[in-house]
Amino acid sequence: MSKKFSFLANATNYEYTKQDREHMVNTGSRDIAIIGLSSRFPFADNYTEFWDVLSADASCIRTFPAVRKQDAENYLKSIRPTEHSFDFIEGAYLDQVDQFDYSFFRITPIEANMMNPNQRIFLETAWECLEDAGYGGDKIKGTNTGVYVGYMADSEGSQYRLMASDTNKQHYAAGVTGNLASIIPSRISYLLDLKGPSLLVDTACSSSLVAIHLACSAIRSGECSMALAGGVRTVLLPLNVQEKIGIESMDGRTRAFDDLADGTGIGEGAAAILLKPLDEALKDRDHIYAVVKGTAVNQDGASIGITAPNVVAQTEVIVKAWRDAGIEPETISYIESHGTGTNLGDPIEINGIHAAFQKFTDRKQFCGIGSLKSNIGHLYDCAGIAGMLKLVLSLQHREIPASIHFTTPNRKIDFLNSPIYLVNRKKKWEKNFPLRAGISSFGFSGTNCHIVVEEAPRLQGSPTVEGASPEVFTLTANSKRTLIRYIDRYYQFLTDHEDIDLKNLCYSANTGRSIHSFRIAMIVESIAELKEYLNRLIGGVLDDYRDGKGPIFYGDKETKKSTNTDISDHLVKLAQAYTEGENIRWLGLYNKKHRYTIPLPTYPFERERCWISIPDSDDSVSKAVGGFSLEGKANSEMYSETEYLLGKIWSEELGYTSINIHSSLYEMGGDSILATKIVNRYNQICSSTITIADVLKWQTISELAHVIEHREYFGVGNQSIYIIEALPPQPYYPISSAQKRIYILQQMIGKEISYNMPFAIKVEGLVDYSRLEEAIVQLIHRHEAFRTSFHDVDGEIVQRISDQIHFTLHHQHSTLEQLPNHIRNFIIPFSLNQGPLIRANLFCLHAGNHVLLIDMHHIISDGTSLSILLQDFVQLYNKAEINALPIQYKDYAGWHNRFLQSKELEEMRQYWLDQFSGRIPTLYVPTDYPRPTLKNSEGNIFEFYADESLFGAINKLCLETQSTLFMILLSAYYLLLFKYSGQEDLIVGTPISGRRSADTEKMVGMFVNMLALRNYPNNHKSIKGFIEEVKENALSGFQNQDFQFEDLIDQLGMPRSVNRHPLFDVVFALQDGRMSSLQCGELQLSSYSINSNSKFDFTLQAFPRKTDILFTFEYSTQLFQEETMRNMAHHYLLVLIQMTQDRNQLIKELELKRADATNSAKLFQEMDFDF
Repeated sequence: MSKKFSFLANATNYEYTKQDREHMVNTGSRDIAIIGLSSRFPFADNYTEFWDVLSADASCIRTFPAVRKQDAENYLKSIRPTEHSFDFIEGAYLDQVDQFDYSFFRITPIEANMMNPNQRIFLETAWECLEDAGYGGDKIKGTNTGVYVGYMADSEGSQYRLMASDTNKQHYAAGVTGNLASIIPSRISYLLDLKGPSLLVDTACSSSLVAIHLACSAIRSGECSMALAGGVRTVLLPLNVQEKIGIESMDGRTRAFDDLADGTGIGEGAAAILLKPLDEALKDRDHIYAVVKGTAVNQDGASIGITAPNVVAQTEVIVKAWRDAGIEPETISYIESHGTGTNLGDPIEINGIHAAFQKFTDRKQFCGIGSLKSNIGHLYDCAGIAGMLKLVLSLQHREIPASIHFTTPNRKIDFLNSPIYLVNRKKKWEKNFPLRAGISSFGFSGTNCHIVVEEAPRLQGSPTVEGASPEVFTLTANSKRTLIRYIDRYYQFLTDHEDIDLKNLCYSANTGRSIHSFRIAMIVESIAELKEYLNRLIGGVLDDYRDGKGPIFYGDKETKKSTNTDISDHLVKLAQAYTEGENIRWLGLYNKKHRYTIPLPTYPFERERCWISIPDSDDSVSKAVGGFSLEGKANSEMYSETEYLLGKIWSEELGYTSINIHSSLYEMGGDSILATKIVNRYNQICSSTITIADVLKWQTISELAHVIEHREYFGVGNQSIYIIEALPPQPYYPISSAQKRIYILQQMIGKEISYNMPFAIKVEGLVDYSRLEEAIVQLIHRHEAFRTSFHDVDGEIVQRISDQIHFTLHHQHSTLEQLPNHIRNFIIPFSLNQGPLIRANLFCLHAGNHVLLIDMHHIISDGTSLSILLQDFVQLYNKAEINALPIQYKDYAGWHNRFLQSKELEEMRQYWLDQFSGRIPTLYVPTDYPRPTLKNSEGNIFEFYADESLFGAINKLCLETQSTLFMILLSAYYLLLFKYSGQEDLIVGTPISGRRSADTEKMVGMFVNMLALRNYPNNHKSIKGFIEEVKENALSGFQNQDFQFEDLIDQLGMPRSVNRHPLFDVVFALQDGRMSSLQCGELQLSSYSINSNSKFDFTLQAFPRKTDILFTFEYSTQLFQEETMRNMAHHYLLVLIQMTQDRNQLIKELELKRADATNSAKLFQEMDFDF
């Protein structure tokens, strides 16, 4: 490793000299400190290596790297099959753009593969910048920090989106956000919960320098307290084509200001800086690289051409920046130029600088000039931040690198009679203090930017001497392998910096990094001792570390020579607690101690290939997906069959090719929907059974496998209880408890439509009426539920399956205005003793535009049945073959009645009776109208949604509390009800699918069961604690879900009522995200919204989608007005917002009136009803 951070080894007290302060008189309070750096450029993975490239006068121009060339050719051949060879131009290329540590950022492999490389690269670059500044992890979380990224979205920025669309249509939806340019800054704000502005800046070539200008302006105005600014650029298909924009050089080299200059080459890279008010940085003892004194931006306006440079505008923007900085222009001793090496642009830029200086001085040859583009080509939108990084490093090293590829001055430039001279050889920077410089960036959009930068305040004095005492040093990573790499990185760093201050090193390492699962801690008294311990760990001691069981604490306190034994004992306990998983508040340890942040090695990302799969290419990623590997055990330990099987299921559902058996399902991007898939797939294969509750409770493969193997050893959990066998033919069949419940309730309400399940589909295209009717008839024959009727035989309710049944698809013409009335007239009560319990009507609005209305009774279907019906209908309409169903609903009902006599169900029965022993509460929420004596099903729907920002915050809360989305949203619902009612004992109903056997997954029928979940919110509980209660209660409910709600009501002896439901009148349901459309042959099917009825007082349904959550309040119009539900929706989102902002606050601190609510979530936008 090169001598990294050689100018950083001994951070001490920052003081301005008298001379420094004279230059601050007018502008000191406006100065902005650069406190963090990061970069990735050709031949340089970090800014230290970048300086090595510059110091060596190196040119980074080369041929397109072989691996990237292969990827490019594979793609091009897939879309241009007749072409066999492609010519790529030379440029300053990154070695790799397909490597990314997706697990670190909790992104699934599929999403990472589809994500634009620019977004991936800048995400890692931004993280490194924050760590370099000492603001990694939670230290910056929730702060008013802005993010400003320069990026040209309509140029190379959109290339990967097109590549993904061409080759990976099946996964393209997973990559939508990963290819939106605006997500580049906002993903960083989302991940770190940053509250400042998050902006994408596109002014062409000046984008990233303008981003710095905007960031500084926002800090000065108080809009944000800190700001991350930067840019990124890659060129994925650098084909040698005829179409060019007129500034490209013939050989890819940039000869800025040379007489042979013929244009600029192309380059790639990424860089970021962290900005903070100088006075705050000094007060907080941050490391300061340089100081931004002044910035300015202007526009060319009307010039000779929209992309042509304007000398007057360039002069004006430089002068404007000098005035903003409040400096004497003669104190500027170097300018990092735009310097594109064009015959037109170079002379104009020199003339502009000359004219600017002439306004203040006649001095000649006192200000150097150079161009980074001579080293790394033109990075366009990333050029400004790249030049800024070069300038900052030059100030730090007090040395100006050469502008290379220069032989003879451009004959149109008179350097001798100019204030400017070209720095064509590396030179020491030895002007009076402080060193000052400028940097220019001019966009071909006409937007120009200039920034004045000054060296950091010089160091005076020495650190406060606290005396020799032990220090605790920690390192943490996401995996054992990464932790070892991190240890090695620190060892090499300390080898190069043996004179670094130990106290500042430990302070920076402990307070400025994120915390992960794999941890080491050691107590040391010197850099030499720290190096020795690190070397021991590299040498093999770390092999004793047990993955996921308890990170080691390394350090022998008995050998300490410290006289301050109390401190040493305290540090030992601290280190032990830390390695046992405690979240230590390190800043408290250093309270009132004068410690300084210093740059240290950043996190060693464990990158893996993330790239689109190219159909039929030899290098296709898809060919590797079939294989996977397990991690988490020492090499000598074998993985069990259960661990292997679970790993295979997880890898296929999540897209990972490598799974650590100690990684949490939540951390890997899983949720309750994935848990359901894991359960069904495992139970299909194995003789033992697992439940959704098992997967959600035991969140790692290691834990879940241990539980499964324990049950198998003791003979617990026999899968045979969920094996359903077909019944022999008979005139009548038993019904399930759920059907019995609905039958009784339907008889009680008479000719009411509460249990009708109507839904409407918009059908676009030329409809074949007979083909449509035939498809529905085939559906009725495929699913016996549609041919079922219900009868009272000798006092017992039974069902009968008809072999043949008459069905007619009605169709009629209608106008759009008439349609709602036609739909209301069509939805009428069913007679349960007469099949079929399904009707359909096709309304013709005009040619090519129809609405298909289907109405079914709830006794033969549920919400999942609607999805099955649609999927089957599309296949049948398309005349596709569908596998016959192995069993039908009557067979499930027969199994269900046998299960009612089982020992397992008796245990479930006892659980629910215990839940509702004693007094059972009735919920009283204020209504707009008195509760009627006979409550009908008249209802309506109010729709609202949580936007992307709130959805992201909710997902973070899920991860932090190890809860599912269902649990968080349900907890918020309880808190809303508590605030409305003041009651501390609440019961909410929630439906559960009830499809415990894989054979029922594609079957129409009434499987759903209602769970009555009882929880106890009160003012003295914390939100975090209450979420944990709801979580445990929900898991227990899932575990005991097979005891039917109707049977519970009978067991509790609760009386029936015609204006209230037993146990609860409010319901919460988490549904699958609705599909926006379906393709059915030549027809396009989409949702069509119809008014709803409401069986309960109100039901909150949540439909999570890719970037937001759609909520619906289905409410009784006999009790509530729409405005009341609007307010309730508003208050529900307020509860969610406050839960995500501070999960440790008490419930009593939740407010239902906040002025910032509408800025935090988009509450009420009408939208079509989706599938």
